[in-house]
Amino acid sequence: MLSGGIVLLHDNARPHTAAATQELLDQFGWEIFDYPPYSPDLAPSDFHLFLKLKKFLGGERFRSDEELENAVTTWLNELAEEE
Repeated sequence: MLSGGIVLLHDNARPHTAAATQELLDQFGWEIFDYPPYSPDLAPSDFHLFLKLKKFLGGERFRSDEELENAVTTWLNELAEEE
């Protein structure tokens, strides 16, 4: 991941989220990682996995918990094969 250029990890402090700062970072073309929420039971790798899972599940509707579980299990298996 780091071989592709600069990756910036910064928190949600006011100066970092200001419009002028965001415009400057866009001009630089730097990739920005969202700052993970504080949770002692989540590793940073879990945080990024959940972002992908959120995109996968976006707009989906499941008729049962079992259907959801099967969809997520299938998605995780496909992700493991890709990675």
